[in-house]
Amino acid sequence: MRAGIESSQTSTLVAISTGTMDWNHTGTWRTLKPVFQTFIPPCELGCPTGGKMREVAALLAADRLREAWETLVMNNPLPAVCGRVCNHPCEEACSRKELDEAVSLRGIERHLGDLALKNGWHFSPPDQIWPERVAIIGSGPAGLACAFHVRRLGYGVTLFEARETPGGLLRYGIPEYRLSRGILDGEISHILSLGIELQLRRSLGQNLWIQDLQGFRAIFLATGLSKSRRLYIPGETLPGVLSGLEFLDTVNSNSRPNPGHHVVVVGGGNTAIDAARSALRLGARTHVVYRRTREEMPAISEEVEAARREGVEFTFLTIPVSIEHSQETTSGRTSLRLCCRRARFGTSDAGGRPQVFPIPHTDFIIDGVTSVIAAVGEEANLEELDLSHLQSDGGKLALSAEQESVIPNLFVGGDLASGADTVASALASGKQAARAIQRRLRGLPEGISPETPWTGKINPDYFLSSPRASAATLRLSQRESSFAEVNQGLTHETAVQESRRCLSCGLCTRCEVCWAFCPDRAVEKGDDEYWIDYEHCKGCGICAVECPRGVIALALEHPYAGREL
Repeated sequence: MRAGIESSQTSTLVAISTGTMDWNHTGTWRTLKPVFQTFIPPCELGCPTGGKMREVAALLAADRLREAWETLVMNNPLPAVCGRVCNHPCEEACSRKELDEAVSLRGIERHLGDLALKNGWHFSPPDQIWPERVAIIGSGPAGLACAFHVRRLGYGVTLFEARETPGGLLRYGIPEYRLSRGILDGEISHILSLGIELQLRRSLGQNLWIQDLQGFRAIFLATGLSKSRRLYIPGETLPGVLSGLEFLDTVNSNSRPNPGHHVVVVGGGNTAIDAARSALRLGARTHVVYRRTREEMPAISEEVEAARREGVEFTFLTIPVSIEHSQETTSGRTSLRLCCRRARFGTSDAGGRPQVFPIPHTDFIIDGVTSVIAAVGEEANLEELDLSHLQSDGGKLALSAEQESVIPNLFVGGDLASGADTVASALASGKQAARAIQRRLRGLPEGISPETPWTGKINPDYFLSSPRASAATLRLSQRESSFAEVNQGLTHETAVQESRRCLSCGLCTRCEVCWAFCPDRAVEKGDDEYWIDYEHCKGCGICAVECPRGVIALALEHPYAGREL
């Protein structure tokens, strides 16, 4: 005992309050290990093209406008177009909805696309030029996207278009009140300015054949869906009955048809709504008949609401039964009568969607109709395109996961491959095909993204509510007989303000919350990143819980990590 006292008297005594606990490696207690990681945000996961809107918003907020646009067009070469007509699944996935409203990513995209056209910004030329050439048939969104990405990869591109002007569905299927032709022309010119050859009036199966393209090392087919589905009811071939595609094609070809004073549109997709709103602008009372409910309409919700506000009438859970000549005539024009039957939901199909069944003895008539527009879907006319030999036993095109057909180096994309889909999906299909062509021509393996999808949560305690910016729209009275663009877009000030509403989900912004809350001071700060001192982190998880943007993941520690056996 005495020896112990004497020993202590010969050493220097230090008060525990002025020492450190670095010697106490509390990391040996840990069962969960916090890890900093940059995740793919939900908006990027939701976007078919993989648009990096988190990075775009940050650059716009920092007033780095051209960099924001260049980041945007890496995945989508038609931002001004897509910002007008996209169904914006990125916004549906936006985490900001947990606080108030989603960030107007479509508005930001449109604004940057418009800025590029206004300021004369152009795409960067390819870094490397390869000798191979690629043929792309169809200049709709999928064809244009593929042409852009293939050219940026360094290949020569020839784009074949059946019509007299490029654009496909974007030009002939979407009315001007949604997509200004000046905007469409501007962005197509941007793509062609990369050195892409355009051949017009070259129609597959008529004056263009696959076997004529032997000089190309790869071919991408993106001819879209040109054949409207039938109603399969009596009277559908009567004069005054036409398809949605036929009607919109006429409207969008600078010739204004006369549909008469009362138009009934059958269908619930974007073609149906575009046809209804176009007929309204041509002076018709317009009525949409749909076999399901408003909630199940596949059309973009904002477009349906705009149609309702403009005066389009809707009748839901209604099935057309037949079309007949009416006794009524208007201005010497024979009218039609549409016989309909009420419907109800029944058992669900294999996909879980409730099936629609007609209700007996519930027939009613919509009389005095001058035009019936059938917009119940579209399909490819493979025989007309001379592509029947590419069909599988089920009648669809036989394609690999790389979008390649049974003919080597012949790739298929857009609606021709997937059926009727969105513009964003068509753009994504063109991008994916370009990458598949690159892998095939260069003998590269399929790439695997090293990034991890964000599955975390934002911490709402660290964010203030902020109202979503809204764009000005054309007054209802101005829309009655005008095809002028309805949505006027965000101003520059509101676009910048909107970009600052982005929460930067899954990205560390060095906010210091984890550093401030760590009870063991185990979070270390560098100039550009944070890291964990695992010798002293005991895995309490406070940092992960408090992280505003869900950047810190907790991984299960090895049972014996940090312990001596």
